[in-house]
Amino acid sequence: MSNISIHPAATSAVSTNFHQTTIVKRLTVVQAEDDDCVRSRRVTPVSKVSVFDKTEQKTMHWISGVANSMGSADMQRSYMVLRGVLHALRDRLPPNEAVQLGAQLPMLVRGFYYEGWHPQDKPKRYHRKGPFLEQVRSEVPTLDETQLERAVSSVFETLESEIPGGELEQVRHALPADLRELWAMPGM
Repeated sequence: MSNISIHPAATSAVSTNFHQTTIVKRLTVVQAEDDDCVRSRRVTPVSKVSVFDKTEQKTMHWISGVANSMGSADMQRSYMVLRGVLHALRDRLPPNEAVQLGAQLPMLVRGFYYEGWHPQDKPKRYHRKGPFLEQVRSEVPTLDETQLERAVSSVFETLESEIPGGELEQVRHALPADLRELWAMPGM
């Protein structure tokens, strides 16, 4: 076996490299452990919270009901119709009735029902269906004259099928007579 002599500076460099490599490896392990800790503390996505899944399903069921009643496959438009008719209905009702109706709606539908509501100047007072239809048209301007009444009837039909018992009786009686006629015309 031959005798190899190593210069002291080389020994120092090897030792320094060894220590640097060891430090880098240790830092990598610590970083990996930190990443695992961060991963284990991640927030559960909203879609994994059952109450949100349930209200999304109920809302889509309501929107689908409106779409089916209108004979449409356009879910975005059906959402706009549902929202517009609910806003017009909410604004025509005395505030106590509007709140009672809101309590019957699924959570997500209830959210857009109350969106932008200012109960201090309600109910809007009118005795014909024209102003109601005009408010719906302002929220869903793509509806033509023939689609407008059908859209309102579709939402009324959905309300009737989704809200149990006689909860809607007071709502109906708070509306002008010619608007109540649209409530009784399912599927038009």
